[in-house]
Amino acid sequence: MIASYMKARRNELGLTQEDLGAAIEREQKYVSRLESVSARFPEPEMLRRLAVALQCRPADLLIAAGYLDADDDERFGALHLSLIHISEPTRPY
Repeated sequence: MIASYMKARRNELGLTQEDLGAAIEREQKYVSRLESVSARFPEPEMLRRLAVALQCRPADLLIAAGYLDADDDERFGALHLSLIHISEPTRPY
C-alpha cells in the first residue's frame, strides 16, 4: 500500500510529517491523510513532488499503490515516467 510505503520511506529518511509537508508545499494534515489507509491516490504532480521529497522514483510509488508491479517496471524501464506525465492544456489565443 502506498500509505505504508510513504510512511516507511519518510521514517527511513528521518523526516516528520511536517518536514515532508514543507517539502511538498502542503500542511502536515495532508501528509497524515496520505499516510492513512483510506487516502486517495495523489495527483500526478503531487506524485512527482513526493518522489523527490522521499528520494524515490515515481514508479516506486506506483508500485506501492498497486498500479504497477515490479515486472511492469522492468519491462517498461524509462517509459514509467510517461505514465504520470501531465501535458498542459492548450489555450486558444
